[in-house]
Amino acid sequence: MWIESLKDLSMEEISRGTRRCLTECEIFPTIAQFIEKAKTNPIERARQWTDAPKIDQAHKRIPMPDEFKNLYKKFLKSKKS
Repeated sequence: MWIESLKDLSMEEISRGTRRCLTECEIFPTIAQFIEKAKTNPIERARQWTDAPKIDQAHKRIPMPDEFKNLYKKFLKSKKS
């Protein structure tokens, strides 16, 4: 039944479907699931994530401790000497 159902797919689609089923399916997929995964190209899959939540990158400046500044200045002075 599988061979008959997959006759219309190219080898590239069968390979893509196999890779996707191995990585995405928890149990053996149905023929319909396999064909859906085989025919969905990577560009279409990327469009599925347009509704994904965006994470705002917050950059908080952390001041350098005074003790470290002083030690660093001493280090630089010792290298100049």
